[in-house]
Amino acid sequence: MSRQSTVLVTGAGGQLATELARADWADDFNVIALGIEDLDITSAVSVAKALEQHSPSVVVNAAAFTAVDAAEEQRELARAVNVGGVHNLVQACQETDAGLIHVSTDYVFDGQGLRATNPDAYLETDTPNPVNFYGQTKLDSEYAALALEKSVVLRTSWVYSAIGHNFVKTMIRLAKEGKELGVVHDQLGCPTSAADLASAIVSICQAEMVHRGLFHCASPTTASWWDLADSAVRMYGVDHIIDQITTEEYPLPAKRPLDTRLDCSSLRQSYGIQLRPWQEALDEVVSELIEKGF
Repeated sequence: MSRQSTVLVTGAGGQLATELARADWADDFNVIALGIEDLDITSAVSVAKALEQHSPSVVVNAAAFTAVDAAEEQRELARAVNVGGVHNLVQACQETDAGLIHVSTDYVFDGQGLRATNPDAYLETDTPNPVNFYGQTKLDSEYAALALEKSVVLRTSWVYSAIGHNFVKTMIRLAKEGKELGVVHDQLGCPTSAADLASAIVSICQAEMVHRGLFHCASPTTASWWDLADSAVRMYGVDHIIDQITTEEYPLPAKRPLDTRLDCSSLRQSYGIQLRPWQEALDEVVSELIEKGF
């Protein structure tokens, strides 16, 4: 980037921000990850101050309210973070001529299979229709981010890593404790490693965000939640049987879409980016967990 090469990452300490901080950036990039104590995206003043202080070329928004069930009850907070926060970032980016990379979710879709072109996966041009409040806030956040001319929105899916709280770590922990486990097998998606998502963002930044707009960015291979749980536990070396159950048998406060597989061909055609199959990425994450003595 000709003017500056500072990349400001929100949500320090989270899965994606952590992976961005330790990703393989070119030498002329300076990556600064800030947590809520230094950059609270729900505060326009905090956002403006951080961008003024660090003068980034690009802001990567890795901060979000991602607790799908809690969002049904904490609607005001979920909207403040997921929508209001993006509006604040967009305003500050406009004032400082910074680009914005914002991360969204497959949960903007209803998972009913009504896809215009690809019957097996959603394209960016398919019509969103969230079935829960979290998905609605993320859809609204996309509209907010795309109002900025210099923006890229990446929809991803089922993010996991060796960092923080996520489904993969929870399944391994419960299996190690010998807990009886039943995991839904009738919800399909594209489990995505936070490290792979970070790598894609690095590539987009280093390409100077030459292609703007909305892209799907997820693993090219499909899984159910049961597939992901069973694979993680087996890779970790725990001899534990996980029962297959249906969504109907496991009611939750927030409704889940049944099939949110994402077609990521547009990202591949525009930036030459294709993430790894989730099985390969998961093996790397589980190996890191073993090394850490998780």
